[in-house]
Amino acid sequence: MASEMKTAKDIMKSADSYPIAYNDETIKRVLSKFQFSLTSKHSKRRNILVINRNDEPVGWVNLRDVLASIHPSNLGNNTEQNLTLQGLKGPSAYFARELMSWVSNDTLVNSLAEQCEKASELKIEKILRPLESGAVHAGTPLNVVASIMYENNLSTLPVVENGKLIGFIRAEDIVMEMASILINTSGKKNSSTATLQTR
Repeated sequence: MASEMKTAKDIMKSADSYPIAYNDETIKRVLSKFQFSLTSKHSKRRNILVINRNDEPVGWVNLRDVLASIHPSNLGNNTEQNLTLQGLKGPSAYFARELMSWVSNDTLVNSLAEQCEKASELKIEKILRPLESGAVHAGTPLNVVASIMYENNLSTLPVVENGKLIGFIRAEDIVMEMASILINTSGKKNSSTATLQTR
């Protein structure tokens, strides 16, 4: 099959190769699954498939979603009390960074520990990404998948076939495919040139 005709199904990672969590499990439980997956010699998956108690896929969570679980807005904190550098440029960003540098490391560590403790019993159904929020069909061409990822600032997309989740396609899978195409194309051009020169 020509590389340019490949589809999401051709290079996706099977859903069977991803860790699984139930939608009523806690963040604490999901963190233990991420910890195991990220320290594994083989998989290092950055997504967890979420299923309901009928074993039906309902969504997925990634590392960013877990970070979102400790965001003050998800913990019922007053977000106005939290320092942020988002959207600040020039002198404002400089002064904000200086102000943040006055906060001791102990305070920052304690704050993270406190936020983790608050989030630990949060159910992952509160932060999961529903399948219907964005998935590609197994037959979607890779150039279309790449466009969807770029336009929506995504690094992973679930792949569905006949209404069922069958895998995930990652930005790194597409980048590796692009590299393969360019290297193979370049190699063919170089060998053609060499053949012409020897004639």
